[in-house]
Amino acid sequence: AVDYKLKELKEIFDEDAKNASELESKLIQAVKDYDKLCTPLYDKRASYVKVSEGSAGVSNFWLNTFLRDQEIAEFLSTDDFEILSYLEDVRVSAHPDKEGFRIQFKFAPNKYIKNKILERCDFLDVLRHSDGRELQHAAATGTPVEWLELPVPASKRGKARKGGKGGKDGDEGDGSSAQAKEVGQIKLDYSRTILALFSPPNVTDFSTNKNNIADRLIAASESNDGKLARLQDSIERDRAIARRLWLHTVPKAALIYSNGLDEEGGNDDYSVLEGSLKIKAAEEKQLEAALDVQRLLDERRLEFADTLRRHREEYQAKVQDLMKRRRGVIDPMAGEGLPLFWVTALRNDKDLWETVTERDELALRHCRDIKSSFGSRQGMAQAQDVDYLRTPMDQTFKLEMSFAPTNPYFENRTLALEFTYRQDGKSIFRVPELIRWKPGRSITVRRRDAADAAGGLPARYRQSLFLLFEATKGDGP
Repeated sequence: AVDYKLKELKEIFDEDAKNASELESKLIQAVKDYDKLCTPLYDKRASYVKVSEGSAGVSNFWLNTFLRDQEIAEFLSTDDFEILSYLEDVRVSAHPDKEGFRIQFKFAPNKYIKNKILERCDFLDVLRHSDGRELQHAAATGTPVEWLELPVPASKRGKARKGGKGGKDGDEGDGSSAQAKEVGQIKLDYSRTILALFSPPNVTDFSTNKNNIADRLIAASESNDGKLARLQDSIERDRAIARRLWLHTVPKAALIYSNGLDEEGGNDDYSVLEGSLKIKAAEEKQLEAALDVQRLLDERRLEFADTLRRHREEYQAKVQDLMKRRRGVIDPMAGEGLPLFWVTALRNDKDLWETVTERDELALRHCRDIKSSFGSRQGMAQAQDVDYLRTPMDQTFKLEMSFAPTNPYFENRTLALEFTYRQDGKSIFRVPELIRWKPGRSITVRRRDAADAAGGLPARYRQSLFLLFEATKGDGP
């Protein structure tokens, strides 16, 4: 009987894997279709904002767009301003070959960099441990910047002797040209320039020896290695900038730029360092045309968000049906089930085995079912709604654990946990109902550490899976 039930569970698992694969294919096709619709609109926008002999364009469109996106502006230095004044267009799209995305900066000829196009690709990659385990991680590649001349640091401007007009070629007081020729391609960081976007950090940077790098990364992670932690922080910050450009700044560029316009406009006194941005009348017409394109881009974006939402909801409906079937196998209304299924499954999970203690197992023996459900943001087209790479764990979701009435440890028949977003976009966990331990049966707190008064917090907690449902000091919005 047990073998037959295990066979049924295997069939349910295989069906879910098939459904997940179908969802992945649908999402990838959806983003490709979306890119095809956006490409001609991006072409139109570029034709309106690009400054050329036949068009007034919008001067420094991309530089000012970046300056008016606070999350991007944070990584801009004044040394970037002149280089980015040559930026003619920025494009974003899905990665052509992998699950990921691509960013392209297109430059007009300039004295600073040789590249006409700088490209960055973000994608999921896999490293293999010597024991066969796979380590999936976010990876990124970028076009090396080929420097012709490094920008003069702001602190040295006015002190350098200018080359070119009025001076000898390359006769810079700070040696920028000589330095550029000497280094050619250098490893960049955001403290120097936003172009560090094209010199992305990766987990493989942890060691110069790439042999068995996965083994070293896992060992460093398990030992809480400080070097790896700093590298991961750098990677997280770098990826956040790239994702911001991909999902928000570039698709919304005209709208972001226009938010910095002075209502009077038409003033020749223009400076990116001033608080209000003023443009000429001819440029204003070009911007209005770009805003018309922006409306069309927003319509396509909303349709795309709805398509992703529909595909995910269809998949989640199938998941709910499979969870009902699984419950029927594990804990049937009649007949013998698999009473220790959940305690065994949680204890054998490689990501949970250190969290689930022997004390937890005593209560988990009474767990009858665990299920999850995912939220939906109808009619929304924010960054999280158009990210086709977003996994279920990146969505709003609710987790429920059901327990038998004979459970001697706590009174709750159901323990629930909700993952949601605050208005500022930060994610939080919320527990609708705290765990109610029966007298003397708490697994998370020793008796000597119990709270002194009703409503107070214990002196300390013990490691436990059930801490998820306690009012610990770290809780709160």
